Amino acid sequence: MSNNNYQSIPDSSNSPSDLSIDDVDISYNYEEEYDYNYKKLLKKLFFLFTLLFVSSVTILVYVGYTLSTNTIVNYLEFPQLQTLKQIDNYQDGRLIFIGDVHGEFDNLKKLTQKIDNKFDITNDDKFILLGDFTTKGLHSDKVVDWMKDHDSQVECVFGNHEITALFYQVNQHKDLLDSFNKYIKLTQRYFRKHGFEMPSKQKEKLLRLETHGYIPLEFTDNRNDFIPDTNSIMKAHKQVIEQLGNKRIKYISNKCSAVLQFPQLKLVSVHAGILPSDLEPIVVSERENPLETPRVSHLSIKSLISMKWVDKDDFTKTNKLKFDNAIQWFKLWKNDHLTQIISDKVIRKIISSYQVIYGHNAKRGLNIHKRTNGLDSACVAGGELSAMVYTIKSGQITEHELVSVDCN
Repeated sequence: MSNNNYQSIPDSSNSPSDLSIDDVDISYNYEEEYDYNYKKLLKKLFFLFTLLFVSSVTILVYVGYTLSTNTIVNYLEFPQLQTLKQIDNYQDGRLIFIGDVHGEFDNLKKLTQKIDNKFDITNDDKFILLGDFTTKGLHSDKVVDWMKDHDSQVECVFGNHEITALFYQVNQHKDLLDSFNKYIKLTQRYFRKHGFEMPSKQKEKLLRLETHGYIPLEFTDNRNDFIPDTNSIMKAHKQVIEQLGNKRIKYISNKCSAVLQFPQLKLVSVHAGILPSDLEPIVVSERENPLETPRVSHLSIKSLISMKWVDKDDFTKTNKLKFDNAIQWFKLWKNDHLTQIISDKVIRKIISSYQVIYGHNAKRGLNIHKRTNGLDSACVAGGELSAMVYTIKSGQITEHELVSVDCN
């Protein structure tokens, strides 16, 4: 029985001629799929790259700050150098002032042995090195080790060679320090956010570097930072810094001073010299305020470590080399000059009772006068190494004697 409602559906497979190729979309857009995946990949790569970059920068900033700080901390935290050191109430013993050693350790040992044989040195006696105990000779390290081994018996003043070497020590990596300063400025916001604020003293030193082109040496209670003649930095200073190493350098920096004074004994030691007019404010301060440390901001470090000549009319002008209207500084300690320089009779009497012991002037050699004793007898050039030995009893100088040895 047939169903009249049934309508047959054509079989398309059997009737291909009834359909057009345009009626069926059988194509696939590979280009769009490729673009989509490519962009998706780029986004992932960009995200990963950004994450990696940010992480790397964060790590590098932290590590760079830490490593850079550790690298330069020895330079940024270099100690202040003492301008004036005073030793009072020295009652009994001997003060042994030794001229420029210049790394001649064997001759230093020979001299100290001769002094020991003559005076029978005890722990109450003191050796005072008058600067330039390093550089030029072969064994600056052994000289400093000897100082450390006899630390309680040794005092020292800075010579021009110690100061120049210390200045080189601080500034030998000044390019790194300058780069570090710029690095800090670029990243200071990050440091502050994460608690890495640089200490103010380090900032001050980097600011001085930016201002002067060098990090100056700082002296206690002295109004001016000190930058020596940078042309005086020699190969010898670079070599002695390498030979000494950081520990010996820090020892010298903390041990020595530009001026060493024994107020009770009226003795003052420097490397190159000190003028009566420079000692006057110290004496006045001691007299008027005996319990206070004298202010020594007026002292010129340059004069203390290198002076040989001074202008007759302007004592602020000093130099190592002779110049017009100059006089040798030690001549100002003679009576006629003292009368002109120091107007106060009481202060003049105190200053005229002082003796200045110094080194530095090897060309002149031993230069012994009533108030000034020059002890650089050119040991490193084959001359002599000399010492002035003061015998102290009950807080008074009873005698003094010159002792010297020939240097090889």
